[in-house]
Amino acid sequence: MDQIRQYGRDSDHEAVLALTERLSLIIGDSGIGKSAFLSTLDEYWPSHALISRPIVLKSVEGALQNAIADGISDCIATFLRDDSQSRHAWTVINAIARRAGRVTGREIGAAVVSSAVELLESKLGKEAVSLGRAVLGDALKGGALGLDDRLSSIRATDLAQELCGLLAELSETTQRPVVIRLDNAERLSPPDHRLLAELASALSGDVRLIVCVTPHHAEGDEVVRLTQSRGAGSHSLQALSRAAIDEWLGQARVPRSQWDAIARLSSGYPFFVDDAVRAVAHGGSLDEINAPDGFDALMRDTWSRVSLPIQHIVVRLSAFIDPPPDEFVAAHLGQDPLQWGLTRRSLVDLGVFVQRADGRLWFHDRRRDFIWRRVLDITQRSYVAREALVALTEALESEEIVPEWLPPSAALLSRCSVRPDGDDLSSVLAMTDASIAVLWALLEVMEPDGQWRGFVGIPEVLRYAEARAKIQIDPLEAIESLERWGLIKAVELEDTRLIRATIPNAIEYATLLGEIYLRFHATPRPGFASHAFTRHIRPQLPGFDRAVISLGRATLLDHKENVAALRDPKTFRMESDTPALGATIIVDEQPVSFTAKFSTWEQRDAAVDKLETFSVTSPYVDVERLVPLPQARIRYGTYREGVAASELKLVSTTVANAADIADYLDLLVACAGALRQVSTHEELEVLGLGGRRYLLDGQGAPERWTTYELSTDSSARTRQLPSELIVSPRDPLFEVRLRADGYLHGQERILRTTSHFRSTGSIEHPMTTLLESIDKVGRSFNSGLRSVLVPAKANLIQGEIRRERERVWAIADALSAAGLVDHPPRRRSLMISFAEHKEPAFRTDFGSWFATVLEVDDGKGEVVVLEETNPARSNREWGAPVPAEFETHAGAEVVRRHDGFADAVLGPLLGFGRDDRLHFTDLESPLGKMLRGSRSYDVLGISPKGIHRGNPS
Repeated sequence: MDQIRQYGRDSDHEAVLALTERLSLIIGDSGIGKSAFLSTLDEYWPSHALISRPIVLKSVEGALQNAIADGISDCIATFLRDDSQSRHAWTVINAIARRAGRVTGREIGAAVVSSAVELLESKLGKEAVSLGRAVLGDALKGGALGLDDRLSSIRATDLAQELCGLLAELSETTQRPVVIRLDNAERLSPPDHRLLAELASALSGDVRLIVCVTPHHAEGDEVVRLTQSRGAGSHSLQALSRAAIDEWLGQARVPRSQWDAIARLSSGYPFFVDDAVRAVAHGGSLDEINAPDGFDALMRDTWSRVSLPIQHIVVRLSAFIDPPPDEFVAAHLGQDPLQWGLTRRSLVDLGVFVQRADGRLWFHDRRRDFIWRRVLDITQRSYVAREALVALTEALESEEIVPEWLPPSAALLSRCSVRPDGDDLSSVLAMTDASIAVLWALLEVMEPDGQWRGFVGIPEVLRYAEARAKIQIDPLEAIESLERWGLIKAVELEDTRLIRATIPNAIEYATLLGEIYLRFHATPRPGFASHAFTRHIRPQLPGFDRAVISLGRATLLDHKENVAALRDPKTFRMESDTPALGATIIVDEQPVSFTAKFSTWEQRDAAVDKLETFSVTSPYVDVERLVPLPQARIRYGTYREGVAASELKLVSTTVANAADIADYLDLLVACAGALRQVSTHEELEVLGLGGRRYLLDGQGAPERWTTYELSTDSSARTRQLPSELIVSPRDPLFEVRLRADGYLHGQERILRTTSHFRSTGSIEHPMTTLLESIDKVGRSFNSGLRSVLVPAKANLIQGEIRRERERVWAIADALSAAGLVDHPPRRRSLMISFAEHKEPAFRTDFGSWFATVLEVDDGKGEVVVLEETNPARSNREWGAPVPAEFETHAGAEVVRRHDGFADAVLGPLLGFGRDDRLHFTDLESPLGKMLRGSRSYDVLGISPKGIHRGNPS
């Protein structure tokens, strides 16, 4: 259990080192980590000390003397190993062996030194200790006998006194502290109990004996009593704090969703934490956590020492996994607060209660489970459970929400109790893990102020259920069984299939929460997203006004819609003037998104700065994505430019039957797939260019048909649905039935359902449909966002257009690679001039800028931008061939010329749509300088704060 040395024990080490008594006890319950703690003391002790390895004591008489002798041997070997080639070091050890006070002492010294030399020889080799054998001479003795046998052959009136003298001699002669570490003192025989107590006063010199002992049973308590009566010092190890456990689990990469369960099951005892870490690392269950050797025996011994009246109290309390409030416990036991306080103290003294990781005094979970399952028989358990369950039901009547301590106990008690009113909670207890997981997902996905008033999309619930519970779910079987139990209600609304939970009463709701914990070792969090935001994020955003919170990864479209919803309708404030922040965080392995509105830009920027470092300071949250809002405009116009450059012929397609429609849909998927290859993450999520495929109900084709657009990662072709599956597409379980019959796989889901009606047998080209969709969505996304200022700088405009032209060619190349066009694009070069008209009739606040574009079909795809000082000349004279001002292309034939207002002419070349608002201006003018420092406009080439910490998965 080496990992324990890293977590939560620094203050304990310091306390042990600060003890002044030569005999010091480390006292702690079984599993508290005494052995691991003892093994780490050498890392904290001054480096020059001679420290033995931890030596485990035995139950045979004489084990204590032998262990001390072993420890001395270790210390001597350490001293010699530090300087094994020095004659002086060997001379010192020889003197120690020969200077003991009596003949028996010299015999003991020789035996111990001989053992040390053999130990050193096993580590360094015979050649390394040859000098020592020569110096020690006849001080070495013992032959093939082990140290224990050598000591037993020596007749001494006071063997312990001789060993204490040898310890003092070793420390004095070497001028170094000597520390002997002994473990499991409770195993010692009664004579060794008394001998250990005598050592408390017999030890002398710079010598420390550090001894671990387990209390709360006869032998351990006797060791503590005897040694402390002779002046031994002591330090008690307590459960690790929750912060230490979390740090440990974080370093061990244990999923955060299991941290609460491990803290509860271990009660903060390092042995159990370590076993849980091992179980998780090997893919096991937390049910496989083992107890240390002798743990059950210790439980039985502790129980046998508890009086019958206290036993009666303890078994009644063992029904509660987590500690209830003091008022509840006192009422349940029929005690007043004073009586309960005294009872609790006696339970601590008996070792029945311990201080847990949360600081509460209650059972160690293993001790409580031992009493519940081993001490009580089934009849007694049923009686205790029925009584406790009635108390829980009554307690819930006065609560508005279910207290966090209550659900695990409710589930435990419901498993072995029939309630007096006849409701045995069988609807919850009889459910499969899959059905429980679906209900769990429903509770956590649903938000009180959600769009559907308590209902949640079925696909979202199913995906979340599998992710949260980490099990495979048969969705149709799980949902139909929940419907049979009357625990959910399913509806179809506006092509959206929804369900909600219908838990009949508070105790059944609490039992469900508890069943989730007992089955999956995870703490359910109803309204998970709101809970996560309130607990982890809200304290980091002191200046935010309001927020929209959701479970899952929000897209840029989601954030834009949320900002619109957050705007105060009573104030005239554009979206571009609203300081906001979108984010996705990971809590318990689940993504949670929020869009928060702020009063000022400074508050928004401060929140961004704080959250950027939040993952470093918080072990519970990873910040996956930060999106300062409003975002810059999407340059969706590049797609239309790219398709035009590819020379793809956008002709209508004739459809005569369902097979033709399926081919059309496959071609639509191929077009979108080609564009997807050259799209950014932001464009994919805004413009809807993610992976798609279709299911088709083509029974009425070609006059009418229905398509089901699916999000997918596969490249599967369109599948036609059989008539028996589409009897009622408005069935709330329609999508679940599609999945059950193999038409949906993995994370696929229906994005939208579209009914088509045609009066003719032709349909527009799929790319036309796709480009119209891109234009529509891009135009909608960009509406309300900040307008773009285009600085009147030729080099900047040239660089921006060159970048966009590279994307144009990439789109055209992708269409060619996909086989949608049969030739690579012909890359035309662009010669561009722009100029400002000074005449008042043409002037606006930003200036009146015009531009001319000359296209040269030379296959080079170059871009040259010049600012013309004489706009009248460029308008009248520039045509064919290319004028001399463009030195690299002077005289080349112009195949196309277009001119006009600069924003209309150059906007598409910069990637913007026709409806995007661009303003050419001189940023060095008074107006330009003012606008450059404001937040009212985005400036081309000067990127605003964009997406921080990555993109959506």
